[in-house]
Amino acid sequence: MRLAHGVWEGCGKDVEEGRSMAKEGEGWRRKYVTLMSAAFFLHLILLTYFSKRREFFLNLISQFVDEAWKQKKESMDAIVAMDALQMKFNCCGVHGYLDYSESNQRVPFTCCKLDISTCSMKGYEIVPGCREAFVSYWDTKTEMILFSGIAIAGVQLACLIIGFWTVYKLTRK
Repeated sequence: MRLAHGVWEGCGKDVEEGRSMAKEGEGWRRKYVTLMSAAFFLHLILLTYFSKRREFFLNLISQFVDEAWKQKKESMDAIVAMDALQMKFNCCGVHGYLDYSESNQRVPFTCCKLDISTCSMKGYEIVPGCREAFVSYWDTKTEMILFSGIAIAGVQLACLIIGFWTVYKLTRK
């Protein structure tokens, strides 16, 4: 409570003292508001760019899963990447467990939902493909990024309005 009172009193004194020193710091205040405006508009531009390129980003993620599957026979890194995807997202293959059986491969235990004892061919049938699971995960994350960006832009706009109002009040006479 004392801290809040001290901050309130300090801000009040700063405004009172600021009026007398308005001419002294006027240039800095305007530079601050200008930089704040530039940051706000840059934020809006990046947010718009990200929202327009969202589908492209999701397509890249889809291609990542396809590439990991294609290189699985040639690269140990691709095997590790597919196994990590299958364990993390409870998925199997690119489209489902049939990717393994159609290519005459044994369905790995990473396709199981952490219950190896009951892991049979019937258990694999309900497990989704990794492309669908991975793209769905990132689709949700990009929505969260966009909505968070919009919320941050709202806060920036409020700060910008307060900044303009403060400069106006301190330089008005």
